[in-house]
Amino acid sequence: MDIFTQLESHARIYLDQLEAKPTDAARTLAIIQRVLAAPGVYLFAELLRHPTVQLLADDPETQAYHRLLTTFAFGTWREWKAESDLKITLSPQQEAKLKQLSILSIAEGQQTLLFTDLMGPLDIEDSDHLENLLTDLIYQGIIKGKLSQSQRTLYIDFAVSREVVIDRDLTGISQAIEEWSSTTKNLVNELERSIVDLDAWRTHNQPKKPANDPADVLALDTVDEGYKLPQDLQGVQDEEHASLQILHRLVALATP
Repeated sequence: MDIFTQLESHARIYLDQLEAKPTDAARTLAIIQRVLAAPGVYLFAELLRHPTVQLLADDPETQAYHRLLTTFAFGTWREWKAESDLKITLSPQQEAKLKQLSILSIAEGQQTLLFTDLMGPLDIEDSDHLENLLTDLIYQGIIKGKLSQSQRTLYIDFAVSREVVIDRDLTGISQAIEEWSSTTKNLVNELERSIVDLDAWRTHNQPKKPANDPADVLALDTVDEGYKLPQDLQGVQDEEHASLQILHRLVALATP
């Protein structure tokens, strides 16, 4: 069983408990308290979307627990600490879980993490405590890599990604796709222009063929008679150099 299927199956246990029979607020809160401390449960978004859990957000007496579950689904230890108005005390198991989730957030896109990168954001002063959290994540397969005590460094080969916040994260994803689409269109336009430029260069620089040569007719058909070579191709004597000039254009356009 791969790690993603394993994590989903652990979360499913508590979803099944919510769906087993009509659930009042007290039973829902009890399930939330258990799931936040349960070993192996690191996915909470589907629980958060459950209609019974959603009702907690509308009741002033229970909305703090909805915010707590939201933090476990998408947030970090520091974000939880900033929720100074929430009068909920985490159990040691819940605190360790939230700190491990925060490690996954910090590890996103990273290959190495120094202990100092983690101890501050997690409010951890004892490196042994941090090592225990990291070792547990590695043991469960949630992070794959190597923990170096001597170098006080975590080397990451793989780390499970946190769940997506629909309203926040998808906006960033959408913007990235739009930027990629714009860059792609520019590249296509530049490539089409570069093909015309290269044809023009060939027309101006290759030895003249007989007037009835089909290849010469084709070249003249694809290039306007008054077409002026761009500056970067003027004076270029060989086709390899001309092609490199055009390649440099495309690379420059594709590079952020």
